[in-house]
Amino acid sequence: MLISVFIKVLIGLVFSLSSYSKIKSSNEIENDLRLILPAPLLKVGVLLVIGVEMVIASSYLLDFFYYWREVATIFLLLFFILFIFFKKRVTGTAECTCFGHGNPLNKFPIYRNSILILLTGTNLAINYKVTIEAGILLFLSAVVTFLAMNIREAVIAFKTVRKIHDHL
Repeated sequence: MLISVFIKVLIGLVFSLSSYSKIKSSNEIENDLRLILPAPLLKVGVLLVIGVEMVIASSYLLDFFYYWREVATIFLLLFFILFIFFKKRVTGTAECTCFGHGNPLNKFPIYRNSILILLTGTNLAINYKVTIEAGILLFLSAVVTFLAMNIREAVIAFKTVRKIHDHL
């Protein structure tokens, strides 16, 4: 199907660009991983993230590791979303440098990853016999993620307005 080919190429290119950017500036990903890994494991963590992204990109562009690439993609993107929330909590910024510093693809990383999860789920549904229950579960997980992001942003905006109001 043409839609499936488009999704595979899109996801393959996104992960190719991401891994290439991380190779070009590995110290940015190393600084991010410093938040969750001890110093001796930083290099291993960087290589692991870049390696997994390269395997995912290759598996979409060369069309192999059927089904497992989608599962790996969803888990990796969920990990990245959770990491962004954690980074925001620890550092106060949710800046993403996945595609190199200053790249427009770094804007709205949670939305971008959620859309990629939906596309991956769509590809799963198109190419494999996914049950209705699994499709509904995938859709609901995307909706919950989207709502959680919006509720969190609304709470932050409310607190900011409240602080401003209290100072007046």
